[in-house]
Amino acid sequence: MTETPFIQEPHDKPSTSPEGKGITSLPESLGYKETSELAELHDDLVGALRESLDFREIAERYQRLAEAVVDRMDNDNVVFGDIALTLQLGLIANQAGRRDLYMDYLFQARDYARNIGLDDILRSVEEMILLAEERD
Repeated sequence: MTETPFIQEPHDKPSTSPEGKGITSLPESLGYKETSELAELHDDLVGALRESLDFREIAERYQRLAEAVVDRMDNDNVVFGDIALTLQLGLIANQAGRRDLYMDYLFQARDYARNIGLDDILRSVEEMILLAEERD
């Protein structure tokens, strides 16, 4: 039996001002929380990426289950869930030491936030990009 994913009540909007929060808390502040099954796949995916194993099957399964979590969000919050999922995939890549993929996901999240006018989220993601580039 899988855990019921976190879904915010319609009157609870995800925080669009995650200033002061690191990238690790940004997906959850946007309304995305991994189920226990996703958390297990998360760990498997990090391991596969670290060991340079074929991770596509695990990644596809994670993506499919995570998209189902986002799809069950209130319609007004789905866009936040999409950005949060992109960031979460970046976190997985970063945990595995795949800075190239991490940066790709940050850039995707930045572009998405910019294109739909979510300025607070855009600023937060841009800060994370700057921090990541400084570490390189």
